[in-house]
Amino acid sequence: MLYMEKSIALDSLTLRGIRLKYRSWKFLSRGIFCNNSLRILKINYIPISLKQFSKLASALYRCQTIEVLDLSNNWLKDSYSSIIRKILSSQTERRDEYVWCLSLRNEKPKGIAYRKGLHTLALRNNEFTDKLVIEVSQTLKHDTYLLALDLGGNRICSEGMQELVEILHENRGLISVDVNNNPGYNEELATNLTVAISKNAKKYKRIPEMYKFIIDNGIATAENFAKFSEYFEQYEEKRKRASSIKARNRFSPQKPMKRRFAEANANLNDSMRLRSEEIKRRLFRAIEILDSRKNGNKF
Repeated sequence: MLYMEKSIALDSLTLRGIRLKYRSWKFLSRGIFCNNSLRILKINYIPISLKQFSKLASALYRCQTIEVLDLSNNWLKDSYSSIIRKILSSQTERRDEYVWCLSLRNEKPKGIAYRKGLHTLALRNNEFTDKLVIEVSQTLKHDTYLLALDLGGNRICSEGMQELVEILHENRGLISVDVNNNPGYNEELATNLTVAISKNAKKYKRIPEMYKFIIDNGIATAENFAKFSEYFEQYEEKRKRASSIKARNRFSPQKPMKRRFAEANANLNDSMRLRSEEIKRRLFRAIEILDSRKNGNKF
């Protein structure tokens, strides 16, 4: 672990099929945090307790160099979801803070260097269910840095898949999402996912530096981008249709307006009826008083 801290050439680290005690995870966490060159971290086929995973995550929250985090085949369960959410949100907040600091000086980040950090997360072949998707939903909706997410081979059902599609319609970063071998996976869902992320592909294709980065890192291929372009037209058509329906309901809501007028009319009629009854009651009372005074009775 001392070698990790001081190494300037360690680019990739793979831990596979070994058992580590808490003390070892503690040293590993320190090594990851102090290292300034590690880009790829793969931990596979290792049973990790929640306490050990929390210790590892404490370094990942603040790490600026790790770009690919592979936690596949570790039997992780839903109880680990909150830690994964925090890893994603911490990585997003760190980069957003840098952009915000530049904006205070009325500046914008140059190139894509500011995006340095986690861009690929693999959670394949674990034991996650819909709870993981729900846990990370708000983070992913506002994240613009994560490019690839692998959730294949888990236990995500149709509810979680539908939630994921809704997330991707709002997400502005992901360009690769793998959810095959889940109970809720089907061909229609795969099409919906592709349509949802096609808008991001269109955006990246207009940024040569970003397009080159995605191709060079194997996140997507030129063929994928060509496919995304076809689906983007479907996405635009669907978005315009939804916008027109929303506008129609907002600016010319015939039935709701009629209903509001009817309710207002009913309330006005009730008010006038109560007012007229009150006036009648007072008139009858005044007549009774006058009659009694004529007759000489004290009222």
